[in-house]
Amino acid sequence: MDWKFHYGELVNKVKYQLHAKGLDVITAIYDYYQSFDIDGSGQLDKVEFENFLRKVGMFLTTQELTVVFKHFDLNQDKQIHYKEFVEALRADFPDKRVAVVRYAFQSLDRSGAGALSLADLVANFRAAAHPRVKLREKQEDRVLAEFEAGLSLRADGDVVSEAAFLEFYADVSACLPAEKDEYFVDMVLDTWGLVSTQRVSELEDILYEKVRQRTHGADDEGKTAARVFRHFDKDESGSVSFEEFNQVLEAYGC
Repeated sequence: MDWKFHYGELVNKVKYQLHAKGLDVITAIYDYYQSFDIDGSGQLDKVEFENFLRKVGMFLTTQELTVVFKHFDLNQDKQIHYKEFVEALRADFPDKRVAVVRYAFQSLDRSGAGALSLADLVANFRAAAHPRVKLREKQEDRVLAEFEAGLSLRADGDVVSEAAFLEFYADVSACLPAEKDEYFVDMVLDTWGLVSTQRVSELEDILYEKVRQRTHGADDEGKTAARVFRHFDKDESGSVSFEEFNQVLEAYGC
């Protein structure tokens, strides 16, 4: 087999092994990587890199190792600097993953300011909902600490822009193989307590159907919805609170 045409598959295997080792963010890989830098140069030669891969559970043939090494050795100096390794892993950030991260940020950024507080993000991050915690593979406090450490590297002081938020999740994505798209999406949504856009669309359809079913005679759906809205708008403010809206959904059986 001509492995030069299959480096993508081999790199994906590297990501699979990193994930299997519980390395969920780029920063968590650093200690592993540095421990094989025998001469302290900040980079690994081919032998050191092979030992690193074996440490994370990946055993390659000589030909496979050559292909993977060349892929990560971006400047072709026969050494792989940690930054090169990270850059190569982060190169592929699938659109599906990018979309859910943007959705999460925009959902959290209710004011539309384009920036969020690092402290607020850490306070609101639901580490208990992380799949590693739910599967009892990691403790909640460890997941939270990894999140804070990783996001802090991308933040500007206490300010986290949308770009910084995306950069952090690009780091997270870099440790996940291609077949883990749904894992990534669920992780982002669950740890921020969000509902997918697909589910929101489904709820809209259900609510519309419930309104249609309650519309009779000369009324139309708009009048029916307005009547229900006024019923739950107790203070006649022209808007309903989250609790009031929840009552609307319950009244319609949603």
